[in-house]
Amino acid sequence: MDRIEQNEAGLEKSQQMLELIKHYHEGQFRSNGKVPYWHHSQSVAEIMLDAIKQSGEFEGEEGKVEQLFLAAQGHDLYEDTDIDPDEIKEKFGVEIHDLIQGLTNEHGDHDRAGYIEKLINASEEVRLIKFADMVDNTVGCAYNIFDLGVEWVKGFFLPIISEQREKLADLTFTKYPRTATLLKSQFDFSYQRLQQNLAKYE
Repeated sequence: MDRIEQNEAGLEKSQQMLELIKHYHEGQFRSNGKVPYWHHSQSVAEIMLDAIKQSGEFEGEEGKVEQLFLAAQGHDLYEDTDIDPDEIKEKFGVEIHDLIQGLTNEHGDHDRAGYIEKLINASEEVRLIKFADMVDNTVGCAYNIFDLGVEWVKGFFLPIISEQREKLADLTFTKYPRTATLLKSQFDFSYQRLQQNLAKYE
Protein backbone atom coordinates (compact mmCIF):
# COMPACT_ATOMS: atom_id res chain seq x y z
CA MET A 1 0.00 0.00 0.00
CA ASP A 2 1.18 3.50 -0.84
CA ARG A 3 2.55 4.95 2.40
CA ILE A 4 0.80 8.29 1.87
CA GLU A 5 -2.50 6.45 1.76
CA GLN A 6 -2.69 5.08 5.30
CA ASN A 7 -0.44 3.09 7.59
CA GLU A 8 -1.75 0.23 9.71
CA ALA A 9 -2.68 2.51 12.60
CA GLY A 10 -4.39 4.88 10.20
CA LEU A 11 -6.39 2.06 8.67
CA GLU A 12 -7.57 1.03 12.13
CA LYS A 13 -8.69 4.58 12.90
CA SER A 14 -10.45 4.98 9.56
CA GLN A 15 -12.28 1.72 10.18
CA GLN A 16 -13.29 3.00 13.61
CA MET A 17 -14.59 6.20 12.04
CA LEU A 18 -16.43 4.22 9.37
CA GLU A 19 -18.22 2.20 12.03
CA LEU A 20 -19.00 5.42 13.89
CA ILE A 21 -20.58 7.15 10.89
CA LYS A 22 -22.54 4.00 10.04
CA HIS A 23 -23.91 4.02 13.59
CA TYR A 24 -24.76 7.71 13.89
CA HIS A 25 -26.07 8.13 10.34
CA GLU A 26 -28.17 4.97 10.66
CA GLY A 27 -31.64 5.53 9.24
CA GLN A 28 -30.47 8.45 7.09
CA PHE A 29 -30.52 8.01 3.32
CA ARG A 30 -29.70 9.86 0.10
CA SER A 31 -30.94 9.55 -3.48
CA ASN A 32 -34.58 9.57 -2.40
CA GLY A 33 -34.13 6.97 0.30
CA LYS A 34 -32.11 4.45 -1.70
CA VAL A 35 -28.52 4.94 -0.52
CA PRO A 36 -27.39 4.90 3.15
CA TYR A 37 -26.04 8.32 4.09
CA TRP A 38 -22.65 7.05 5.24
CA HIS A 39 -21.79 6.22 1.61
CA HIS A 40 -21.57 9.98 0.98
CA SER A 41 -19.28 10.52 3.97
CA GLN A 42 -16.91 7.78 2.86
CA SER A 43 -16.98 8.98 -0.74
CA VAL A 44 -15.97 12.51 0.29
CA ALA A 45 -12.94 11.10 2.13
CA GLU A 46 -11.93 9.01 -0.88
CA ILE A 47 -12.35 11.89 -3.34
CA MET A 48 -10.11 14.05 -1.18
CA LEU A 49 -7.52 11.30 -0.69
CA ASP A 50 -7.32 10.72 -4.45
CA ALA A 51 -6.63 14.44 -5.03
CA ILE A 52 -3.98 14.41 -2.29
CA LYS A 53 -2.21 11.47 -3.88
CA GLN A 54 -2.33 13.01 -7.36
CA SER A 55 -1.02 16.37 -6.18
CA GLY A 56 2.08 15.04 -4.42
CA GLU A 57 1.87 17.94 -1.96
CA PHE A 58 1.61 15.86 1.21
CA GLU A 59 4.81 13.81 1.06
CA GLY A 60 6.12 13.53 4.60
CA GLU A 61 2.77 14.68 6.02
CA GLU A 62 1.15 11.29 6.51
CA GLY A 63 -0.26 12.41 9.86
CA LYS A 64 -1.98 15.34 8.18
CA VAL A 65 -3.40 13.07 5.48
CA GLU A 66 -4.82 10.78 8.15
CA GLN A 67 -6.44 13.71 9.94
CA LEU A 68 -8.02 14.97 6.72
CA PHE A 69 -9.33 11.52 5.83
CA LEU A 70 -10.88 10.97 9.25
CA ALA A 71 -12.43 14.44 9.32
CA ALA A 72 -13.82 13.95 5.82
CA GLN A 73 -15.40 10.68 6.89
CA GLY A 74 -17.02 12.41 9.85
CA HIS A 75 -17.69 15.78 8.27
CA ASP A 76 -21.49 15.68 8.70
CA LEU A 77 -21.62 14.15 12.18
CA TYR A 78 -22.13 17.40 14.10
CA GLU A 79 -24.56 18.83 11.58
CA ASP A 80 -26.76 15.80 10.95
CA THR A 81 -26.54 13.51 13.99
CA ASP A 82 -26.82 13.71 17.76
CA ILE A 83 -23.23 12.66 18.45
CA ASP A 84 -21.50 14.36 21.38
CA PRO A 85 -18.39 16.14 20.04
CA ASP A 86 -16.52 14.90 23.09
CA GLU A 87 -16.75 11.40 21.63
CA ILE A 88 -14.75 12.56 18.60
CA LYS A 89 -12.22 14.32 20.80
CA GLU A 90 -11.74 11.24 22.95
CA LYS A 91 -11.52 8.70 20.11
CA PHE A 92 -9.75 10.70 17.40
CA GLY A 93 -8.31 13.87 18.93
CA VAL A 94 -8.97 17.58 19.09
CA GLU A 95 -7.55 18.14 15.59
CA ILE A 96 -10.24 15.95 14.02
CA HIS A 97 -12.91 17.65 16.11
CA ASP A 98 -11.72 21.08 14.98
CA LEU A 99 -11.84 20.08 11.30
CA ILE A 100 -15.35 18.65 11.60
CA GLN A 101 -16.47 21.73 13.54
CA GLY A 102 -15.03 23.90 10.80
CA LEU A 103 -17.22 22.10 8.25
CA THR A 104 -20.40 22.31 10.31
CA ASN A 105 -23.23 24.70 9.50
CA GLU A 106 -24.63 25.17 12.98
CA HIS A 107 -27.71 27.07 11.79
CA GLY A 108 -28.82 24.93 8.84
CA ASP A 109 -29.37 25.73 5.18
CA HIS A 110 -31.38 28.87 5.92
CA ASP A 111 -28.14 30.56 7.08
CA ARG A 112 -26.22 30.08 3.86
CA ALA A 113 -24.45 33.43 4.01
CA GLY A 114 -23.09 32.79 7.49
CA TYR A 115 -21.85 29.35 6.52
CA ILE A 116 -20.11 30.61 3.40
CA GLU A 117 -18.41 33.32 5.45
CA LYS A 118 -17.26 30.63 7.87
CA LEU A 119 -15.77 28.61 5.00
CA ILE A 120 -14.06 31.65 3.49
CA ASN A 121 -12.27 32.20 6.80
CA ALA A 122 -11.59 28.50 7.43
CA SER A 123 -8.26 26.72 7.19
CA GLU A 124 -7.12 25.30 3.88
CA GLU A 125 -7.61 21.82 5.30
CA VAL A 126 -11.29 22.50 6.02
CA ARG A 127 -11.74 23.99 2.55
CA LEU A 128 -10.18 20.97 0.85
CA ILE A 129 -12.69 18.71 2.55
CA LYS A 130 -15.51 21.08 1.62
CA PHE A 131 -14.57 20.99 -2.05
CA ALA A 132 -14.55 17.18 -1.93
CA ASP A 133 -17.99 17.38 -0.31
CA MET A 134 -19.22 19.69 -3.07
CA VAL A 135 -17.92 17.28 -5.71
CA ASP A 136 -19.76 14.30 -4.26
CA ASN A 137 -22.97 16.24 -3.61
CA THR A 138 -23.04 17.58 -7.15
CA VAL A 139 -22.23 14.25 -8.79
CA GLY A 140 -24.91 12.61 -6.67
CA CYS A 141 -27.50 15.11 -7.87
CA ALA A 142 -26.36 15.14 -11.49
CA TYR A 143 -26.94 11.41 -11.88
CA ASN A 144 -30.02 11.06 -9.67
CA ILE A 145 -32.26 13.88 -10.88
CA PHE A 146 -35.15 11.54 -11.62
CA ASP A 147 -35.08 9.98 -8.14
CA LEU A 148 -34.51 13.25 -6.31
CA GLY A 149 -37.05 15.18 -8.35
CA VAL A 150 -36.39 18.01 -10.79
CA GLU A 151 -38.13 20.56 -8.57
CA TRP A 152 -35.98 19.68 -5.55
CA VAL A 153 -32.74 19.76 -7.53
CA LYS A 154 -33.59 23.06 -9.22
CA GLY A 155 -35.35 24.73 -6.32
CA PHE A 156 -33.27 23.58 -3.36
CA PHE A 157 -29.91 22.06 -4.27
CA LEU A 158 -28.93 24.16 -7.29
CA PRO A 159 -29.23 27.56 -5.54
CA ILE A 160 -27.09 26.32 -2.64
CA ILE A 161 -24.35 24.76 -4.74
CA SER A 162 -24.34 27.66 -7.22
CA GLU A 163 -23.85 30.14 -4.37
CA GLN A 164 -21.03 28.06 -2.92
CA ARG A 165 -19.44 27.86 -6.38
CA GLU A 166 -19.62 31.63 -6.83
CA LYS A 167 -18.25 32.48 -3.39
CA LEU A 168 -15.64 29.75 -2.91
CA ALA A 169 -14.22 29.06 -6.38
CA ASP A 170 -11.64 31.85 -6.24
CA LEU A 171 -10.33 31.13 -2.75
CA THR A 172 -6.53 31.18 -2.59
CA PHE A 173 -4.64 28.11 -1.40
CA THR A 174 -0.99 28.70 -0.54
CA LYS A 175 -0.12 25.46 1.27
CA TYR A 176 -1.94 23.02 -0.98
CA PRO A 177 -2.62 24.76 -4.31
CA ARG A 178 -2.30 21.65 -6.50
CA THR A 179 -4.67 19.61 -4.36
CA ALA A 180 -7.16 22.48 -4.37
CA THR A 181 -6.90 22.88 -8.15
CA LEU A 182 -7.62 19.19 -8.69
CA LEU A 183 -10.69 19.32 -6.45
CA LYS A 184 -11.92 22.54 -8.02
CA SER A 185 -11.58 21.00 -11.48
CA GLN A 186 -13.60 17.98 -10.40
CA PHE A 187 -16.24 20.26 -8.96
CA ASP A 188 -16.43 22.36 -12.14
CA PHE A 189 -16.87 19.21 -14.22
CA SER A 190 -19.61 17.84 -11.96
CA TYR A 191 -21.38 21.22 -11.87
CA GLN A 192 -21.42 21.44 -15.67
CA ARG A 193 -22.70 17.87 -15.89
CA LEU A 194 -25.48 18.74 -13.46
CA GLN A 195 -26.49 21.68 -15.65
CA GLN A 196 -26.42 19.51 -18.78
CA ASN A 197 -28.50 16.78 -17.20
CA LEU A 198 -31.02 19.26 -15.81
CA ALA A 199 -31.45 20.72 -19.29
CA LYS A 200 -32.75 17.34 -20.46
CA TYR A 201 -35.82 17.83 -18.24
CA GLU A 202 -36.80 21.19 -19.71
